[in-house]
Amino acid sequence: MKVNHQKEQCMVCEEYREEGIRILFSFLCRDCEKEIVDTETNEVMYDYYVKKLKRMNTSKVEL
Repeated sequence: MKVNHQKEQCMVCEEYREEGIRILFSFLCRDCEKEIVDTETNEVMYDYYVKKLKRMNTSKVEL
């Protein structure tokens, strides 16, 4: 099995990373995924992550 190690830009931290997940047309790096999962709703960073993740809904649909 051939693995592609192309770096993609994370939609949250905007860094280029190799490991992460694709959600719709966006990429979320492993580090940000972990931070989001570990963030409680009463923490300051929660609103920041919500705003960043909302960008998924406004991404262009590629045909």
